[in-house]
Amino acid sequence: MAQQLYTAIVFFRPETGIQPRKYRNVTLRTFGFFAQRTGAWYVNLYDPETKAFIRRLYVEPNQAQ
Repeated sequence: MAQQLYTAIVFFRPETGIQPRKYRNVTLRTFGFFAQRTGAWYVNLYDPETKAFIRRLYVEPNQAQ
């Protein structure tokens, strides 16, 4: 069974001054860890074929810092 792939737009807190970043063909399993390491605030997930919004995931702060 193939994993669901998403298009993800990563948003950062306004005080960081970092512009949103777009990633294509991501899986939730590995992308969540990546987003946490980058310091993301939240991630919007979209269906890559229909471009429909799926859901917003808030990223927990990285406890390793």
